[in-house]
Amino acid sequence: QRPIKVEKGKRPPSTNITLGDLETMTLAEAREIAVDYRRKLAKGIDPQLENAKQQAEALQSQQNTLKFVFDEWLNEQQTNKAFSLETGKDITRMLEIHVFPTLGEMPIDEIRARNVKEVLKKPRNRGNLETVKRCSRNLDRIFKWALRNDYCTVNNIAGIAEDFPAPQPVTNPKLKPDEIPDFMLALSRTNTDITIRYCIESSLHLMTRPKELAHAR
Repeated sequence: QRPIKVEKGKRPPSTNITLGDLETMTLAEAREIAVDYRRKLAKGIDPQLENAKQQAEALQSQQNTLKFVFDEWLNEQQTNKAFSLETGKDITRMLEIHVFPTLGEMPIDEIRARNVKEVLKKPRNRGNLETVKRCSRNLDRIFKWALRNDYCTVNNIAGIAEDFPAPQPVTNPKLKPDEIPDFMLALSRTNTDITIRYCIESSLHLMTRPKELAHAR
């Protein structure tokens, strides 16, 4: 295979720039690229350096996956005293369940609002509106941070949390007696802090108020 080349500059020493493969590029295409390169040289732009920069940016874009950017975002958040370790664990777990299996390895620049809506369709259809709202809000925060820190060129999901209905508060929620066994089973399998779990179980056995349990020794 013989590469098609064009000389860079008119003064020695000259540098050859490969335009493409002779077997896949027509002479007309090669001439068009060569003319473009000469125009850039006339403006003081080195086409070789410009191509290298574009290739580096494309490679970096592919490496900036949602999971990678999330880890960078989380590391920065954890330097903030107002951001607790438990909050970080909670957000990580939530995104690992609902978002990362599908979007985690996608470059953040390629993720669109429709991709996020698609992955959140499953918990939304189950009625987990609080989970959907929290996922969308945290993703919006991550994308805004990524844009400010040059991990992406545009926030493709800006304002996405507004597209999901907010969960409606239920006044005096309660369990029916026949629902308690299922509730206790679900509670035993949850990742809720063990102290909170014990408080919930104790309140059912002792019929005590949350405030009283909070001060128990």
